[in-house]
Amino acid sequence: MNSNNAHFDMQNAAFAHSVLAKAQASGVSLFLYDRTQTNTPISFLYSTGISAEINAEYAVDTHKYDPLIPHTASVISHCKTYTGINYKGMKPTQELHAGCNEQYWDKLGHDGFFEAAARIHSLSSNLYLIVGMLSNEPKKHLSIENAMGDVEDWLQESSKF
Repeated sequence: MNSNNAHFDMQNAAFAHSVLAKAQASGVSLFLYDRTQTNTPISFLYSTGISAEINAEYAVDTHKYDPLIPHTASVISHCKTYTGINYKGMKPTQELHAGCNEQYWDKLGHDGFFEAAARIHSLSSNLYLIVGMLSNEPKKHLSIENAMGDVEDWLQESSKF
């Protein structure tokens, strides 16, 4: 492993640990979303607290229903940055389309998660760097406002690699 990769891995581990604690999340991931790639638009760069199987299913299928990522037809598709929260049973809004949100939670809810949050950072018109957080605590909400400084720093630092 070259020194840049080792530094990137250490940086991701430190940011993830801090974000997990401050947001009171069960899991956190850093990933790329490339809208030009129809077969594999999701590439996980770092993940902790979320199983490899859940990440693989998300990359293959679940992302299609995730109302927090900037799909081409989404109202957030042209945002440079965006922060969103979604929880199981949340009433649909313009951002959280009813059908997608139901399908999204049909998949993630079976894995024991109750709430999701994402911070989107646009790298180009079709490429996004995303920090996603999940909670499997049904009676405790994510505290993303406590972690936003670290999330922003993580996205800024990661965009340099």
